[in-house]
Amino acid sequence: MKANKIILITLLIWCFLTSANSQDIDSIKSIDVKWVNSARMGMVFDTNSGLTGRLSTRYVTGIKINKIVAGIGVGVDDYEHLFTAPVFFELKYNAFNSENSIFIYAQGGFCVPFKKRSYGVDTKNQGINMGVGFGYEWEIDGVNLFCKSGFQMQDVTSEPQIYYNNFWYNDSIYPQSGTEITRKMGRAIFLIGINF
Repeated sequence: MKANKIILITLLIWCFLTSANSQDIDSIKSIDVKWVNSARMGMVFDTNSGLTGRLSTRYVTGIKINKIVAGIGVGVDDYEHLFTAPVFFELKYNAFNSENSIFIYAQGGFCVPFKKRSYGVDTKNQGINMGVGFGYEWEIDGVNLFCKSGFQMQDVTSEPQIYYNNFWYNDSIYPQSGTEITRKMGRAIFLIGINF
């Protein structure tokens, strides 16, 4: 299953690079390169029962070459029982060279889970994090804003903490180990943000 996800991410990256290389000679002569940063905040809408999505934040830094932006990012997603901290690579393609443009994006990397103090769940391993989507960015008085939506997939492995049973036939207490659970968290996201 993880091999299929890696293949999908590789194909998306290849599509972006192919579209970048297909520019004509005139546009290559006028390459516009900028260092860009992006901060975003919004909501995750989770499809798993028992793990309700809440606030999602992202920060991405990278290079913009004409219509293509390639960057690395980090973030924090808040869930009912845990936080996840995705670390990812993102590619974005703007449909137009203007400051007002529709765009598509793809991202892939890993997420690191952290348990909340109030819940008896041990987070175990990082998992694959990937997503695709679209959005629109526009400029208002020199400020470049955007909104985006898409679908994001991530795996989180967790295990309930050890609990103890007191059996009726004696006063001994025996530790019982929890069962490891891997959640495949598919979710919709909606984010608004600023490019600077």
